[in-house]
Amino acid sequence: MAFGLKNADSAKCVFGVTSGKFLGYIISQQDIEPNLDKIAAVQAMQSPRTQKEAHCLTGRIAALTRFISRVGDRSLPFFKAIKKGREFEWTPECEKSFQELKAYLQSPQMLAPPVTGDVLQLYLAVSRSALSSILIRDEGKVHKPVYYVSRVMRGLRRGIPDEETGVCTDCCCPEPETIL
Repeated sequence: MAFGLKNADSAKCVFGVTSGKFLGYIISQQDIEPNLDKIAAVQAMQSPRTQKEAHCLTGRIAALTRFISRVGDRSLPFFKAIKKGREFEWTPECEKSFQELKAYLQSPQMLAPPVTGDVLQLYLAVSRSALSSILIRDEGKVHKPVYYVSRVMRGLRRGIPDEETGVCTDCCCPEPETIL
């Protein structure tokens, strides 16, 4: 084994590299990129014809949620289509969202790693069906996304009036430790 480590895979024991795959992301000093294989898997998909194929689509989207702005709003038609207790139906709304998602993934966002001491800004986007937020780091005149979070509202939360919805941001944002 490499460097005297008994349980380490020698292919994973590489030091001094400038970028590499880690937990499904491509990490470098400048940014965090989505795994292009995961994007290609969504791009290559045909419109789902069965509930199982739609579940496969939502799973592939879940692997990319960190890189998709307002993913809750974009994915809501898929969740409605696979809801338990209903017969699966791929609606025109689902097809439109699917094609828009594929177009969005043509140029995926790169995320900037947070830097200790930098002031980060949190922007919220609230709709009737989802709460979304983006954590942004300023680099001069350029705003670089650090993290996207989106939650689809279900049940009673969907009935909250617009002016009160912003109060529910605690259900949207994870603990700061999980972001950094």
